[in-house]
Formats: sequence, structure tokens, C-alpha cells
Amino acid sequence: FTQPFLKEIRDHKLFHYFQKSQSIFESKIMIKHKNVYYFDFTDLFTPNNYHYYSDVSHLNRFGAKEFSPVLYRTFLKAFKNSNY
Repeated sequence: FTQPFLKEIRDHKLFHYFQKSQSIFESKIMIKHKNVYYFDFTDLFTPNNYHYYSDVSHLNRFGAKEFSPVLYRTFLKAFKNSNY
């Protein structure tokens, strides 16, 4: 089994359909449970940075180095604004 390229997944019409329904579902969970967070990092998947992935869902060491600061800043900001 060969997984499709990220662009084939991201640009597929079903992806957008499920992304919207998933977003609504996650919003409902976050309203009900204040300690649940959702972070959308879809914008990190671009045709220009596919070389940062070892497959369609796993960063390689270059991707980890590149995206770790982005993830760190996002989580730090979220948790500074929380009650934890």
C-alpha cells in the first residue's frame, strides 16, 4: 500500500467535507470540556515543504527541527491563557 501524496489528500473534495464536519464536532467538545484544546496545523502542509516529511504523516528530522518552534509557541500561548 502506497499512501497518496499530501497534496492529493489536502486538495481532495472529501477532505474539505470531513474537515468542516470534524471542526464542528471538535468545537462542540471544546465548549463542553474546557480542558480540551484543538490546534489546526493544516497550513503546515504545503507543496513547498513536503521534503520535511518521511511519509504523509510523519516529520523527518529536518521537519521536526523546522516545526518544533511553531508547535512550541502555539502550545505555550494556549496554555498561558488557560487555567493550567
